[in-house]
Amino acid sequence: MSSKKVWLVIDSTFDVGGKEETSLTFYTEGDMTEKGDIYTYKYDESQMYDAPVQVKSVLEIGDNFVRRTLTGDLNYVMHFERGNIDSVLYQSAGLSFMTQVETIEMNHRMVDGLGEVDFLYKISFSMGQSMINRVSIRMSGREA
Repeated sequence: MSSKKVWLVIDSTFDVGGKEETSLTFYTEGDMTEKGDIYTYKYDESQMYDAPVQVKSVLEIGDNFVRRTLTGDLNYVMHFERGNIDSVLYQSAGLSFMTQVETIEMNHRMVDGLGEVDFLYKISFSMGQSMINRVSIRMSGREA
């Protein structure tokens, strides 16, 4: 299984429609591999965090799901699939807590691992608080 260099643009909007709605865009280069109908993108996300260790991200995208794994100073796995409610454990050196993630909508516009996927999800915290977030991920090819 060989990898291909790709550019990823990740647009995130947190607390959609809320009092503290914020957005950020992250640009990075990653490695894409394909196994069956699932595309995997590995990239370094360290520049987004003020952390003493490297933060690595892995996105797995299939026809009807997105799985995001983050490892480093903070560790978690989030699974997004339309209509799915998933429990997510966040772990760091001094903190550990659970959330629930409910995927509200998901759209795929991809061909051969390139294109765009976006999804809207509700994240609920143990204190009874929740927010709606939107993520759009664009993958484009790159000449090696």
